Amino acid sequence: MKGINPGFNLVAFLAVVLIFSVSVLSIAQAQQSSTNETHDLPEGTWLKDGEFIFPEYSNVGPDPVEAQAIHDAERDAAAHLNKLLWFTTGVSLPVIGIFLSQRNQRSIPGARLIGKSSEYVAFYTNTYRIKMKKLRFNWSLLGCLSSTAVAGLTVFLGTR
Repeated sequence: MKGINPGFNLVAFLAVVLIFSVSVLSIAQAQQSSTNETHDLPEGTWLKDGEFIFPEYSNVGPDPVEAQAIHDAERDAAAHLNKLLWFTTGVSLPVIGIFLSQRNQRSIPGARLIGKSSEYVAFYTNTYRIKMKKLRFNWSLLGCLSSTAVAGLTVFLGTR
């Protein structure tokens, strides 16, 4: 039985990685767009960390400045994230890409903070950094796991 050309294995591997990556990215984008739906909550109800808070039964409601800053920071972090960059970093540099996702700090958009109170700036800055780290980590980890799965599958099929 003749062996398969190593150049063919490389091309096949890259094709499988590309197809798998595109499918994973499209699924993730569809999932993200479905999570950005608005919720039909009763009037006077807030949704915080997955829990419903009913202010009519609670003595303390959320601070409106804090809530607005957190909402704005999470929305901006998701909008500013370059998903393809971090996914590709995870694919091409599996362990190093995950490390870089935690070390690399993006500057916070200053235009959003002009004219805001110091309390708003503090909440926004903290939330933006945490959310960006989490999103970068998730996308680089997804890339790392994708390339590992495809490489393992390629090796498994190549040894048969």
